[in-house]
Amino acid sequence: MFIYFLPYKISEMEVNDAALYSTTKIEVPAENNAFRDVSVEGAQGEYIVRGEARVFEAQFMYMVEDGHNILIDETPVMVAEGGPAWSPFEINISIDQEDLPKNGTLTLILFVRSAKDDSIINQYYVALEHFD
Repeated sequence: MFIYFLPYKISEMEVNDAALYSTTKIEVPAENNAFRDVSVEGAQGEYIVRGEARVFEAQFMYMVEDGHNILIDETPVMVAEGGPAWSPFEINISIDQEDLPKNGTLTLILFVRSAKDDSIINQYYVALEHFD
């Protein structure tokens, strides 16, 4: 699929669109193998995140960031069963009002640490709240 964005005028001057074409490859990631059915409730620093995880040894990690700062460091979560079963989880997140961004998006990152080399795998990004 191709999407074209072509300006008609910039600063009241008509634009020659022939010089403005650019091609960018966008990859849509495959379905996440570790997290599904994730939902968020809450606002203004108080959130409840629910979903299902299919993770090795029934544990995964999360952190919260605002695009510039990590507001909650890497934190472990245990679920009832390890993979291959899907297991429900609930995370209660509380961030002080003074730490909330003035603008931007507060993002939860769910992930797993690889048993092989401790690298981060199966990242799943969840927007908690957008601030203007």
